[in-house]
Amino acid sequence: MKFKEIVPKRYFRIIDKANQLIKTEIIRKSLSRSQIAFLTGISASYADHLIRNDRNFREDQLQKILPLFDVNFPLNSFRPVNTTQGKFISLPKTHSPELWQVIDYFLSDGNLQNRSIRFKDSNRKVLKIYQELIKQIFNVRGRVVPQKGTIAYLLEVNSLYLRNWFRENIRLRKKYLDINERKRHNRMKNKGNDERI
Repeated sequence: MKFKEIVPKRYFRIIDKANQLIKTEIIRKSLSRSQIAFLTGISASYADHLIRNDRNFREDQLQKILPLFDVNFPLNSFRPVNTTQGKFISLPKTHSPELWQVIDYFLSDGNLQNRSIRFKDSNRKVLKIYQELIKQIFNVRGRVVPQKGTIAYLLEVNSLYLRNWFRENIRLRKKYLDINERKRHNRMKNKGNDERI
């Protein structure tokens, strides 16, 4: 099964070597900030930040800007940075046994919140296992906390991108997944009947 692609925002820091390459190309091509903005579709202030290298830059913006300076992306000259605006989360495009295990658990004990996914269970060890699976599959870490007033625990994974991935690929396709699960279950049941005959 293929999953709908959700593209997270990712941010990079340009190391000095790449910044010097960019500045050299600006001088060689005699480009002003407004010309850079016009040619790449970014704002003049963003071009100014690029020249001064005083912030982290979004991946999609770098992919628009860097060809003007004959700089390939990504190189070792760009350091990935996890920020509150963008994380280096992995959102699978195809399935795996571990992913199906998380999806199955989500369908039985999980739910979507505004900016996160949550799992509730009375067994803390089970939630710890899923915390590690989610870290392994999606490269994002959740937290396991006791739930007030109950004997249950909560695994909360705060990631808007992960939440949207589950919404688009699991929640909205639940009916399809349920039908396929029933078909698979019936095939296994029929296979068992065939073996008994």
